[in-house]
Amino acid sequence: MNKNCTDISQSERLWDLGLDQATADFCYVGDEGPFLRSSDAPLQEGMTPAWSAVALLELMPKGTVFLSRYRSVSADFRGTRASYDISLSVGTKDTYMDAIYGLVEKALAEGHITGEEEEWT
Repeated sequence: MNKNCTDISQSERLWDLGLDQATADFCYVGDEGPFLRSSDAPLQEGMTPAWSAVALLELMPKGTVFLSRYRSVSADFRGTRASYDISLSVGTKDTYMDAIYGLVEKALAEGHITGEEEEWT
């Protein structure tokens, strides 16, 4: 299955972790969607923000994201700040979208994405 963006439960999880809704490039209206969202249109009541793979990757700190598929889809991130690694491997039933979502979810949970532009070395 090819996914354009995060599903509703993934979107709600990112929102719970503090991801800024203004960075969402898709949205759901109730259970319908996803619909492409205009960057200047505010989310209304009943709308759930959603993020494409590109929008999620834009949120990652400076570094390198590795996406691969052998027997399963995997995503790894190598950053340059305080020598940390974020690694995620997902099963074969998951999509690249799900792998990128998992990577961003982990980066948010560990405080590597704060919503503020930081200087990285």
